[in-house]
Amino acid sequence: MPRLYREWGGLWWGKGEIGTINASWPFARLSAFPTQVEIRVLFPLAWRRFVLKRGEVRLIHKQRGLWSTGVRFEHNSATAPGFLLFWTFAPDTLLRRLGELGYPVPSDSS
Repeated sequence: MPRLYREWGGLWWGKGEIGTINASWPFARLSAFPTQVEIRVLFPLAWRRFVLKRGEVRLIHKQRGLWSTGVRFEHNSATAPGFLLFWTFAPDTLLRRLGELGYPVPSDSS
């Protein structure tokens, strides 16, 4: 499957915003394909892989953290953690690229 966009960053994930796990840059890698977004994170010493199929993604938007801004994936995947926030140095670029691939990104998000 051809990849259309890839970026290294960090990842904050878990069931909700409380009790989450955080891996800082560069321990996460996001790969965007026409049919899915794949996020891999190195934690603690093994790669974990979360896949969001296009139809499972409800909304992708910016979310501000204490020191940086991430890109939040709201989804209904049964296999991925309910809370996924990808830390990036270029959230607007990531949102624009995901929007170009047809993912649900609000126009005021980028």
